[in-house]
Amino acid sequence: MKRVLSRSAWLIIFVILMPSLPSCSKASQTEYAPKEVLIKFREGTSSATIDSLCREIGLEKIKEIRKIRVTLYRIVSDMTVEDLIEKYKDHPDIEYVEPNYEYKID
Repeated sequence: MKRVLSRSAWLIIFVILMPSLPSCSKASQTEYAPKEVLIKFREGTSSATIDSLCREIGLEKIKEIRKIRVTLYRIVSDMTVEDLIEKYKDHPDIEYVEPNYEYKID
């Protein structure tokens, strides 16, 4: 006969083991890789448009994460991460742009 733990038993096990599990958190709001941003372009944005925009901004591709359609770029212009995000966050071809945050396992 198959035994199944009740929900309360699972909850007790979880509460006991939770403090021993490592946590992953953002190091802080300002800790991110300098001069690096993650950009996700909107579906249907052509490669020519992306290349043109990257030249305009001053971006160099570091890595493409195809599964989630996000690309990691290095800023090679004088623009800061904050300025780039503020200027391009509402661009019609960009779904989102964000810093390359550094996460640490505690």
